[in-house]
Amino acid sequence: MASKLVWKKGGGKLGVLAPIVGEWQASADTPMGIVNVHRKIQPTLSGSHFSMDVVWKFGQKEYVEHAIIGLNRQGVITFWSFTN
Repeated sequence: MASKLVWKKGGGKLGVLAPIVGEWQASADTPMGIVNVHRKIQPTLSGSHFSMDVVWKFGQKEYVEHAIIGLNRQGVITFWSFTN
């Protein structure tokens, strides 16, 4: 039997993202072939934001994303994403 997922948020407005902090990898068979994904999400800027680094590999091709997740001036969770 599968265990029940428990979503425990952290403190503050960004606390809802606490359960996804960490590092993981996944693979899948797609129409473009096998894709491998490596994702890392961690606190940054003295804990006021999160950084997310993701690498997708499709055969010889690689797609890289760096994102910063934080609050905008209105206090809404927002992300700024930079890709190759």
